[in-house]
Order: sequence, then structure tokens, then C-alpha cells
Amino acid sequence: MKKIWDNLINKYGEDFYWGYFDSKAYMKKLKFELTKKHPLYNMIECFIEKCFFTDDALF
Repeated sequence: MKKIWDNLINKYGEDFYWGYFDSKAYMKKLKFELTKKHPLYNMIECFIEKCFFTDDALF
């Protein structure tokens, strides 16, 4: 995964807004926000990356 990430950073430079993030803190916040009524409740197992420009995330 690191090699792919490095290639994306090299290709897009400052336009590549994705990066590593504190996954434990993000998962804790996600579990707090996804209530039992949410369709993704208890379906997300891990956090991968975060976009610093839009606040999107990959799980």
C-alpha cells in the first residue's frame, strides 16, 4: 500500500490531499456517529486513509 501511496503523491504532488490519520480516534468517532439506524452500522471494520481537503475517508 505504501508504494501505491508514494506513486500517487509523486504523480499528483500538492493536488493529492489524501494521507494517514489516527485510525483509532477516527474509528471511535465513526462508531459514535453511526447509530443502529444507519445502514453501515457494525459493517466497517477498519480505517485506511483520509482526505484532508474534503474530510472524506476510505474504510
